[in-house]
Amino acid sequence: MTDPATLTAAFPPTSAADWRALVEKTLKDAPFESLQRQTAEGLPIAPLYEGSDQAPAFTLRPFDADRPWDIRGRVTHPDAAQANTDLMTDLEGGAASALIRIDPTGQTGVAVGSAQGLERVLNGVMLELAPVALDAGFLGPQAADWLAAAAKGSPAAKLFFHLDPLSAFARAGESPGPIESHLISAATVARRMANSYPDAGLFLASGQV
Repeated sequence: MTDPATLTAAFPPTSAADWRALVEKTLKDAPFESLQRQTAEGLPIAPLYEGSDQAPAFTLRPFDADRPWDIRGRVTHPDAAQANTDLMTDLEGGAASALIRIDPTGQTGVAVGSAQGLERVLNGVMLELAPVALDAGFLGPQAADWLAAAAKGSPAAKLFFHLDPLSAFARAGESPGPIESHLISAATVARRMANSYPDAGLFLASGQV
């Protein structure tokens, strides 16, 4: 037999109005609003929240209800051969997909600068089974062409080009050339890829900085 304990049973029920009345006594002449704060983004933070203040739970889109979890391995080793080893290890170890960070300098990602280089990274990967996504910054349009070449026109290839020049601009604080030209280039490549790979993920709005 169990006897559940209720930790709040010894305390009388109170309301937010009761709490505020006590707080205002300690504030003296200061306004209640002085207890409120803001995040770095300017969002208000109240001094106390109730259960009724909670935002409603996010409702899944109908086509997301049965979608499985995606465990995605992130590939960043600058050497293409080692990046391929890391990628295959992730997939064989249970990862369902891969995100390849591309940086021709090799400082923050895989040092590839051509379709042949990306094909070395993807050697042995069945693109019809294992989704592959890109993180290429301003090189997004070029990297999309490289990934498309690696897929060899297979419409069943699970590709995520992740064209996202705005996040690249936010991270760098500047762009090589007008940012408008990068947006136009991304849109142009996305239209072309949509014709060849109708189920591919074209854009990414990550807001990552």
